[in-house]
Amino acid sequence: MKGGNYNPSGNNQHGKKVQADNPKLEEALLEYNRRLITNAKTISELLQKEYGWEISERTVKCRKAALGIYASGRNTKEIPDNAKAQLVLDAIEANPSGSHGPRTVQQEIAYNTGIPLTRDFISETMHCHAPEGFEARRPDAHQIKRSGLTSAGIHEEWSGDGHDKLNKMDKASGMWLGLWVIPNNRLGEVIGYLYLCLVETFGGIPKQSTTDHGSETTVQFGFANALRDAFYPDSNSCDSPAHRFLQSIHNITIERGWHRLKVQWGDDVLVFYQHGIDEGICNLSNPLQKTLSLWLWSSILRRDIKDVQSKLNAARVRKVQGKKLPSGTSAYDVFTFPDKYGLENCLIPVDVNIVHEMKSAMGGDSLLEFVSLEFSQKAIAAYEAIGSPALSMQNAWDVFKLLLSYMSM
Repeated sequence: MKGGNYNPSGNNQHGKKVQADNPKLEEALLEYNRRLITNAKTISELLQKEYGWEISERTVKCRKAALGIYASGRNTKEIPDNAKAQLVLDAIEANPSGSHGPRTVQQEIAYNTGIPLTRDFISETMHCHAPEGFEARRPDAHQIKRSGLTSAGIHEEWSGDGHDKLNKMDKASGMWLGLWVIPNNRLGEVIGYLYLCLVETFGGIPKQSTTDHGSETTVQFGFANALRDAFYPDSNSCDSPAHRFLQSIHNITIERGWHRLKVQWGDDVLVFYQHGIDEGICNLSNPLQKTLSLWLWSSILRRDIKDVQSKLNAARVRKVQGKKLPSGTSAYDVFTFPDKYGLENCLIPVDVNIVHEMKSAMGGDSLLEFVSLEFSQKAIAAYEAIGSPALSMQNAWDVFKLLLSYMSM
């Protein structure tokens, strides 16, 4: 019998079909380009993994061409010299500490504009307009010598640390699992709460978590042990304790990650923030000004840190011969396709409903707020009253002056 549609849903043993003009496909392709993921085979695999869509490499190439989504080589060749040079100069201006090298600038431009450029062009432009930065970024000769890291797979170990913020990283992939801007990273309840946030996000716990031995990590220690006892009672804690304490300098996974975060983002945050204090724009001894600055800067940094997390995870690291864990790729790729790199998924599943109840009993996200709910509502009303201007670290203090003037009336 001929004719008829025997598969109206578009599903088969290979995956779900998707039309080439699907707007969600366009969004996905644009997002991959922002992350410098341009290989058609990799994109095809990601679309299958993340969306359940069966899209061939050829279709990916055709759709990207139709949408004008190009990789760095074509962009660099076709975009006028002054326009692409301006993209580099804008990235340099947004990095007043001068800590970003060509690879990071390439990533920043692609992520912020959706226009990848070649690293060679970026390096040439930076040598011309900001040559002093190359000398300043030379590796420190007094670094601590490190040994190679090994891991069975993703979620085998989560490493955490605090630098007036908390971050956690997966050891095997180097994937940033969470980055947070919080009012106080010395409170055990807050650190424990953020650990539960990750557990809820991933639906499980790692075989082991690792932090330094501070009093603020004791609640996380208790949660890690309690959850493993509840959902993995047959484990041998002597072979692999649920939580391990290390000195900061030996917590290699997160210490390496913290340095990258500091160079790519933290140094510039300090420069932009300190400008307002040094110029007398904000008087921290004035209660209104101090609280308003906390509200404004925490709002900006919490938004930005999610972009930073995404960029760090999408960054392709250089190939290192002899390295025991994957290199020459991105943490995002390793974490998404661990089997491609000979890694397991070591996550121990838990009941997320129980985790959610634990978070609620602790007070929920109110633990993470810098200002009271009442002040936040007033600040939001003032922000809307002045026209809800776009916020960035570059214009934060200008917006602060407008808000202060309005709230002082």
